[in-house]
Amino acid sequence: MDLFLITHAQVSRLDELPSILPPQGFLWLDVSHEEVAAAPEEWRAAVERATCVSVYDPHLTDAVNLRHP
Repeated sequence: MDLFLITHAQVSRLDELPSILPPQGFLWLDVSHEEVAAAPEEWRAAVERATCVSVYDPHLTDAVNLRHP
């Protein structure tokens, strides 16, 4: 997973998910199908910890489905 913090002034690559969201900008998570499919529940939990947003079950199902565009 590649992680980027994007603000109005810069893009920074992060080594790990932050424990809290930044006050400005947004967090971009670039994840491959293989990374999600290897451990979907662990991936979902990590995203939820970092963003305080739940990954909707159908989105997770789509993410691990190779036939989904």
